[in-house]
Amino acid sequence: KNYVLDLATLSFGKTRSERPVLQVLGEGMGPSLSLTLPAFFLAELMGIFFALFAALFRGTKIDRVIVVSSVLLMSVSPVAFILFGQKWFCADWSYFPISGYSGGLLAAAYLAMPILLYVIISLGPNIRFNRIVVLDEIGQDYVRTARAKGLPRNSVLFKHVLRNAMIPLITHWVVAIPTLYLGSLLLESFFGIPGLG
Repeated sequence: KNYVLDLATLSFGKTRSERPVLQVLGEGMGPSLSLTLPAFFLAELMGIFFALFAALFRGTKIDRVIVVSSVLLMSVSPVAFILFGQKWFCADWSYFPISGYSGGLLAAAYLAMPILLYVIISLGPNIRFNRIVVLDEIGQDYVRTARAKGLPRNSVLFKHVLRNAMIPLITHWVVAIPTLYLGSLLLESFFGIPGLG
């Protein structure tokens, strides 16, 4: 009973270092969301773009290249992407800071590489999922009706298919909301970002 009451009143107690849990969550939420929100939206937009592109050229070499590339991206460990990114782009070429975090606009320099890596890591699964959703919609009766009426292929794809494909995509995004708040454990650990991850 007390546990449920504490949850309802947002009284989470204290950490092992005697700090209020709510204060720790509040401090880590900003850095986590500043990493995951732009990375998530960018990854989803790119996933939808490539999925529509693959569906538009279904069965062609372009479709096969996109599918094979997404499978290859899914096959590589996220830790490998992070290590290669830190080695080449941060240590060898000095394009980005190798770790650390700063508030305000200066955070962009520290977040650019983690965001790029988040997009690369997420792109494979996103393309595969989005492509399946789009192809499922393309096989529906309303698409055949629209084509029979003589609508252009791009109009059918973007005005009809994409609109109906948004239903499972939005469901997928809603499920991902808790992970955005909690941040990315690997990226925050490797890049020294003081988020919730």
